[in-house]
Amino acid sequence: MTRRSLVAVTMLTAAALTGVMLAPQAEAQRGGLTFGTATLTPKRLKSIGGTVTVRLKVTSNVTITGVRSRASVPGTLNSGPAATLTDNGRGVFSGSIQVPANLSKREQSSSVFVSVTTANGTTEKKVGTVKLRANTSDPSTPPPPPPKKCKMGNQDQKPTEPGPPRARGCGVLAQFGAGLN
Repeated sequence: MTRRSLVAVTMLTAAALTGVMLAPQAEAQRGGLTFGTATLTPKRLKSIGGTVTVRLKVTSNVTITGVRSRASVPGTLNSGPAATLTDNGRGVFSGSIQVPANLSKREQSSSVFVSVTTANGTTEKKVGTVKLRANTSDPSTPPPPPPKKCKMGNQDQKPTEPGPPRARGCGVLAQFGAGLN
């Protein structure tokens, strides 16, 4: 038996003898909290990330006071922003979360978690994953040039009017050839 296995067996035995629950899922089962199968739409995103709709059924023996969802940063366990899921009735909760961008050159997955708060506390569970395409942008490509500036008197100003070259200018005075001196 490896040292790691021996430590795990020792902890489980101690937990069984003292009645301590080790996993949040065990606490959820004791409180009568159950998570149904989650539906995540879409299941694939571009590398820039995006919005994913989360929908699942949650039941509990005690009143559910809140349900939130969050997505991990692709390829990590760090968390993106959390969002509150709305109760649509009969224990079905849904809402949208933002999945952060994949900065890796490889396809990555973002884990989606749902946390449920009741009078017994908060329980979180991973309910699925969303795949993000590889980031194919080239970091060696320079950024585009800044917009051209117009000279008016002693001031540098950005062009104010888009359009064909003869209509483009730094303002009305520049179009008529007048300047402030």
